[in-house]
Parts: sequence; structure tokens; C-alpha cells
Amino acid sequence: MADESVKRPKVFISYAWEDDTKEWVRSLAERLRYNGVETALDEWEVAPGDSLPEFMEKSVSISDYVLVICTPTYKKKSESDSPSGVVYEKGVIVGELFVKRNQRKFIPILKKGKWIEAAPEWALHKKYIDLSDNPYLEKNYRELLMTLYGKREIAPPLGPPPDFSGPSGNSSEPKPLRKPLISKYAVDEFIASLKNFTGKLIPLLRVVGILIVVGVILWVSTWAIPKLIPLIPIPKATSTQPLVTQVTFASSPVLPSKTTRPNPTPTKTQTPVPTPVPVIFNPHPDSSDFFDTYGVPMRLVKSGSFTMGSTTNESDEQPVHQVNLSAFYIDKYEITNILYDACVKDGKCQKPQNISSQTRFNYYDNSVYSYFPVVYVDWTMARTYCEWRGARLPTEAEWEKSARGTDGRTYPWGNDIDCRKANYLGCTGDTTKIGSYESGKSVYGVYDLAYNVWEWTSSIYRNYPYNANDGREDLSSSEPRMLRGSSWNGGPMVNIFADRFGFWQDSVSSDFGFRCALTP
Repeated sequence: MADESVKRPKVFISYAWEDDTKEWVRSLAERLRYNGVETALDEWEVAPGDSLPEFMEKSVSISDYVLVICTPTYKKKSESDSPSGVVYEKGVIVGELFVKRNQRKFIPILKKGKWIEAAPEWALHKKYIDLSDNPYLEKNYRELLMTLYGKREIAPPLGPPPDFSGPSGNSSEPKPLRKPLISKYAVDEFIASLKNFTGKLIPLLRVVGILIVVGVILWVSTWAIPKLIPLIPIPKATSTQPLVTQVTFASSPVLPSKTTRPNPTPTKTQTPVPTPVPVIFNPHPDSSDFFDTYGVPMRLVKSGSFTMGSTTNESDEQPVHQVNLSAFYIDKYEITNILYDACVKDGKCQKPQNISSQTRFNYYDNSVYSYFPVVYVDWTMARTYCEWRGARLPTEAEWEKSARGTDGRTYPWGNDIDCRKANYLGCTGDTTKIGSYESGKSVYGVYDLAYNVWEWTSSIYRNYPYNANDGREDLSSSEPRMLRGSSWNGGPMVNIFADRFGFWQDSVSSDFGFRCALTP
């Protein structure tokens, strides 16, 4: 009889409507309900005429857990700009993740494909449960049940410190609390591993068999045949011509003529040449450009107040308020592959976690893209690079002032948008070369502050009003950091310079980049 005192978890399942996935999800939901989990599924809960968005919002809100069924189709729909149920659920999920910070509520389930191909961006760095095998491992399903019921394996109790006063080896250690048992789940996993091994062994045996046949043929042709040829009777010749032509040899072998070996001329030891700083690319030189010690062009943003925030987009951009900043310099362009690589070659920076971009297999190491923005760098990598240059990441407020100025414009360059001014969704589908949009610079002469790549800032994701002294600029904190500016994958949005995107510090993406700032 079930223990009625145990709280039954409420679960909502988010998934993409694919034929095979839909049947699989229904089967999983039925099994969960059989195991006492109150599972909500759209086909059980939504009747014709009901509002799907309302059902999604309510289900995510009241559920204890949300199971996100990750497949390549789910990832594709989640990152699409076209409206769909998955896109709407993504908005609800991401909103709750970064407002309520309830990370454990959302459990990724790998159903199909590799994790990197199936997980949406926000879930890439979360621990997931793998149910992609057919059938899935019972051990993994049991882990899911234990998670839903809040059961975790309990660590053994701490024993007393060892007695170091006695002779060596006298300190007593506790005996194991229990002997490991071979469970049904271990047997299932062993059988699955054996099947996998057998599947790989059969092709290997075929290759070995082919090699044995080839070896026998070679043995027959090189040893057996020459031994057998003398035993074959040769018929007498009927012709008066000799059967074998006589071959004459030289009376003595011909030796190569002796040559004089030249004495080596000593060469001067070469002094190692340090790695040169890359040639700086400044497609739009200006007499007011400032250059740091590495020759990177920067622009001055003068001291003074500006309006921060917006009432036109998300609630986390409010309240609109005034912020007063001291003067600072900010990079004229986003950090490029070649600039970042100079720090890597100097041994101070880590190579990007992926050398590709969205559509280019070889991006970071390809000289064709030397002056394109570096991507797949997390917050710590961006900070390390800026500090290597003697600079720093800009604060969220510094970044926004650089982009919007003080005159109330809608975009960094003015009040309208098209693909001649910025690289947003539908323009190129990937990063573009820095400085490609002369008409898209800000009032301070800074390029690509809107779109192309999201840019890391130093600030922690906190509510407004912005206050640099309330802890949000604590560089030692592990809290999510602010990304600004949107990217080539973001749709056109008014007041884009006010859009805020908080993400965990170890997150990387094909549209995450950065630029540096400097205090005069």
C-alpha cells in the first residue's frame, strides 16, 4: 500500500510535437503517473477552445518540476524566431529561471541525438538525465524518480579524526557501512554495455578475417609458389634455339666514386623572436581615436548623466532612472579572433571552447575571419583578456551609455533599422566583420553595439535602479552576469540598448562576444 504521507510531485512536460517523440512522451507520462507522479500533458489537459499559452504559463507556474524533452527539433524550434509552443514555453521557462533562480525545477531529459545537438542554449550547462537509449536504462529512469521525490543518496556519516599520536598505521578507519550489491539496474546496464560491445566487435572480426585471407595469399605467392615451381616438369624444347638466354655479370661490383665530405660551417645562434602583436584593423580611422598600449582603438565617453532603462520591452528594464558616470574609454570594435589569439599565444588566455561559428566549421583559426568577433568565450575568458590588455570589462551602465547616448534615440545610430546598419536576424545568419556598418555606429563613434554578438559586461544580473555600490560589480561573485546588445540571431527591437540578458558566467555560444573598457 502506498505511503499517503509522501508528497506527490506535480510535473509538466515541455516537448516538440514530433510523431515519434509525442508517443514516447505519452508513454513516459503514463509511467510517471503509475509511479505516483502527478504528470500534466497537453493532450490530457487542453480541450478544443482552450488557450494554449494560458495552459503553458499555468502549468509551469504550479508544477514542482518541468521536464524538458531535448531533441534536435526541440532545440531548433526553441532558437527559432517563428512563433510556436516551444518558443512560448522557452520564454516562460527562461523568465522563471532568471527571476526566481529556481534551477532545479527544470530538468533536461535527453531523448534523441547528442546533447550539444539537442539542448537549447539555456540548458546546455545543466546536468541532464539520459533517456535516449531504446529502451532507456532503468537506472536513469530511477534517477529521475528519485529527483522528483526529492530523494538523494545520503553521504556516509563523518567519523572521528584519526589518532595521529600512535605509531604509523595504528589509526583506525571505519569499515564500509554496507557491501555494494549488484542491483537489477547494474545488470541492465551491463547487458546494454555488452550489446554495445558486441555490436562493435562484429565489424572488427570481419576486418581481422579479411587481413588473415590477405596474409594467406601473400604467403602462398612469396613462399609456397617458388617452392613448388621446381617440381613442375618442363617439356623439352623442339626448337634449336636455347630456352634460356645467358646473362653475363661484371667481374667485380661497381663502387660509387669517393667524394669529399665538406666540413660544416658553424652558424650563428638565432635569438628567439617574441610573438608579434597582431596588426590592428581600424577600417574607420578618426583623429579622435585613442589607442591603448596594444594599439587597440578606443573611443572616449565623457562624464555625465544619462537615462538608463526603458518602458517599451521587458519589466527588468524598469524603472527608468538617471545614472551619473565618470569618463571612460570603450573599444571602438568588438574583440576579434586575431586580437584574442594574441593573448592565447602569450599563454594568458584560454582558446575559445569551440573554433567554429554558426555556419563556419573553421572560424577562429581561419585567417579569412581574423577580423570577425571572437565567439564561444565565457565571462571569465573575456575578463581575463581585458585584464591582459590592462583594461577591464565595461559595466552594464557604461555599455548602455555608449550605445544610447543622451539624446533619446531608438537605436545607437538613430531611429530606424535595416540590414545596412546592423547584423540582426535575417541579415546574414552569422557574425560579420567588425566595422562593416559605417551608418550603424553610436553617437560616440562605437561600432556594432547593437546586434552581431551579445557582449559580456562586468555587472551581476540585479534589479534596477542601477547602483555600482550595491554589490553588482563584485568580480568575485559567481552569480549570473549581464550580456548586452543582442546578436545576429536577435530580431529587431526598439530600444535594443536597454535589453538585458543575464547568463551564467561559464556559458558560451556562437553569438557571445565582448569588448573592453578603460578608466582614464
